[in-house]
Amino acid sequence: VWNIDLDDIAASHLHPADTGGAILSIDQPVPPECWRWAGPGWQARTAPGSLTGALFESPDPQALAAKWAAALGRAATTGGNAAEIALDDSVLVFEHGPREHLAAFRIALPDTDAALGRARDLGLVVNGTSITLAGTRLDLG
Repeated sequence: VWNIDLDDIAASHLHPADTGGAILSIDQPVPPECWRWAGPGWQARTAPGSLTGALFESPDPQALAAKWAAALGRAATTGGNAAEIALDDSVLVFEHGPREHLAAFRIALPDTDAALGRARDLGLVVNGTSITLAGTRLDLG
């Protein structure tokens, strides 16, 4: 769908029709700590925590995982009616669901209870340790 090669980053976006579930952005910043898309001084503005994974749902999760594995050059492990792709610091999980979509991001935070409290104060939908925004869950842990 889109490619660009700049001095500090090379990026490609793969269309959801090709990958399934969501648009896939493959970016390579140079140097690795550079992140053009966040703007200058982004490290000073980041909150503690990390993205630990994403959950996709699909009527055929193993086929969806195979597409993502091919695009990422990684192996998918399958078991039952689910699959996973291990990345460097996170994991993509593919489970059975009624439609093909990105269902959740998994985020590790140093203070999950405080984040959930702020979400409730903002009137967001909170269920257990998950917050739902625009139909996508943020699973905190």
